[in-house]
Amino acid sequence: MDFAFENWGQAELDVLEKYLKSIAHPENAEWENRIVRTSYPLLSTYTKVLRAVAKSIARGNALAFLNLHPSNFHEEIVLQGLVLCELKDAREQMRLLPTYLKLCDSWAQTDSLKFRITNKNADEWFNYATNLTRSQNTFERRCGLLIYFKFLTTDRLENVFDAVKALKNDEEYYVNMAIAWLVCEAFIKRRDETLALLRSDALSPWTQNKAISKCRDSFRVSHEDKALLLSLKK
Repeated sequence: MDFAFENWGQAELDVLEKYLKSIAHPENAEWENRIVRTSYPLLSTYTKVLRAVAKSIARGNALAFLNLHPSNFHEEIVLQGLVLCELKDAREQMRLLPTYLKLCDSWAQTDSLKFRITNKNADEWFNYATNLTRSQNTFERRCGLLIYFKFLTTDRLENVFDAVKALKNDEEYYVNMAIAWLVCEAFIKRRDETLALLRSDALSPWTQNKAISKCRDSFRVSHEDKALLLSLKK
């Protein structure tokens, strides 16, 4: 179905919601929400289909859709994020992202975000991510950490670690899980530098242990390193 509307209002949202309900799997909603844990009503639709809808919206007036901030369902929150990622102007994405993140109450709404980070805009995105990690909003901090994944193989790694260290006392589960995931990926790609981080007492015990657990679960970490990491658990 084509959603490349030039004008977005209640009529267009009604068409969208009718379609989302038609592709929903309500029998899976309760089970899915045990994982997603959102307070928004959940229709249970496939992300692949939502991505196709987002691309269709982006062929029309994407900003008009985003300016409506539809939030009757979890899927509409995810869809806004997917449409936002279809925008070609990185600065426009950065401008709109905080409003979107304030709507988020689930990891599934932030983790679907994918940005085009290039050599030309890398500095701007890195500084933007750093500002997000300093936010009072849980999902802004998580999003900032997710953007850092793009910088693990660059000369910004120590700056990434500095931001992680600054979050040592963060008490939010979804922030600490993002740190653990980030540190695991950093260990796989930059073993020696990340090993130094793990030996430096820079992470909270819970986050360090979770990062080590993720590394030990990974097929990309050698058996020798898994044994070494086990010795670094707190």
